[in-house]
Amino acid sequence: MCRLKQTDIHVINWVSVKKDNFVANATHNIGNLSQILSVKSVKMTFAYVYGAVKTKKCSEKCTSEGMKIMKNEEIYRELFIENTLRLVAEGGFEKATTRAIAGECREVGDVKVNEAHIYRIYGKKDNLFADVFSILDCELLAAVKEGLQEFDKESDKRKQWELLFTRLWNFLLTDEGKCRYYVRYYYSAYLKGESLRAHQAKFRDFICDMMPYFTENADVCSILQHVVTVMLSFAICVYNGTLLNDDNNVPHVFNVIYSSVHPYLR
Repeated sequence: MCRLKQTDIHVINWVSVKKDNFVANATHNIGNLSQILSVKSVKMTFAYVYGAVKTKKCSEKCTSEGMKIMKNEEIYRELFIENTLRLVAEGGFEKATTRAIAGECREVGDVKVNEAHIYRIYGKKDNLFADVFSILDCELLAAVKEGLQEFDKESDKRKQWELLFTRLWNFLLTDEGKCRYYVRYYYSAYLKGESLRAHQAKFRDFICDMMPYFTENADVCSILQHVVTVMLSFAICVYNGTLLNDDNNVPHVFNVIYSSVHPYLR
């Protein structure tokens, strides 16, 4: 391998990294280059700089295309989540086929969305279902934590739980589609494995925060799970039209919840 001389290095540093400028400068000064470098060294200098310019342009192009792909995939993801939530809420998981999910999407840029994009982003449909549930899980947890912040403002146990109940109840009755999706997924065979572990991990800190309010032998996790499932059932009854969300029924729902919790409170 031919090693570049010190004079070669100085010339490489002198030459513009832009291809057009390099060619112009090198052509104008070819006589000077020939006096400084051997023919072989000149060829190596051209190859070195041209390669650097080409690599830089390729890198910039790849970076630009990569960012565009990432942006499009984020748009795809939002569309898939929106359509999956609606389809499952309206007709269950059997209605949420990949064709139906993709078919509801609009074109992104000049690309027509199809089923292949779902598999490219999620690998399989189950992961898409889990992603939607995870988002709703985070929203539910945020509502519960907001209620917990108000928990200590009251010294009366019943009022404490009434504050927490009200926060969660209002959240469940804010969006029918989200509530129905959450219930369908919560009671489905899809909530298993990694999806179940992620769900349990999200609420682990909340359960720990609630332990001081319960007796030492109380199974806090099971009690809180019971509270959530009962409230979900009542919320669906409201959406199905079998229960009115009024001043008569809401206190009744709370009494059902509180009566199951009270025996285990400190």
